[in-house]
Amino acid sequence: NTEVRTIDARLVEQAALINLANALRVPDITPGATFTYGAQPEFRVGWRMSVGVTLPVFTRHHAAVTLEQATMARLRAEHDAAVARISGTVRAAVARAASAREQATRYETTIMPLALDTERQAQAAYDGGQIGLPALIQALQIARESRERGLQVGLELQLALADLERAVGAPIR
Repeated sequence: NTEVRTIDARLVEQAALINLANALRVPDITPGATFTYGAQPEFRVGWRMSVGVTLPVFTRHHAAVTLEQATMARLRAEHDAAVARISGTVRAAVARAASAREQATRYETTIMPLALDTERQAQAAYDGGQIGLPALIQALQIARESRERGLQVGLELQLALADLERAVGAPIR
């Protein structure tokens, strides 16, 4: 999920900030060397060595370290909350998609064939004069409502799969 990846990147950045805050607590020694030429009339060629020392005399940077560690703890809590929320959303979407798939399969294999068979039998009975027009219309209406419900079940399945893709953050194969 992109949200989790973003928080992971922020965690890596925060770890670097903690290392930086800790580095400011210790003396920093900086050696240097320079080669100089063409400084006439004093000299033609020369070299110079230098050493710089940064001492944290008036502050030990405890507040900066504490702040960065607290920020890291907050980011970890955000990460855990996002993972829990996303996994809950994914589980709910999986359950909804499984239920919708089961219902769509039941409509495909059982309900729709029975509705079409009932419609054909009613049409044959009407053609044979065994039932009247109101009974035929009622059978056709029931078959039509069954088709509509089957389409609604298919739509619910597609919406459940779309919710699952949104929760996962990637297309489902």
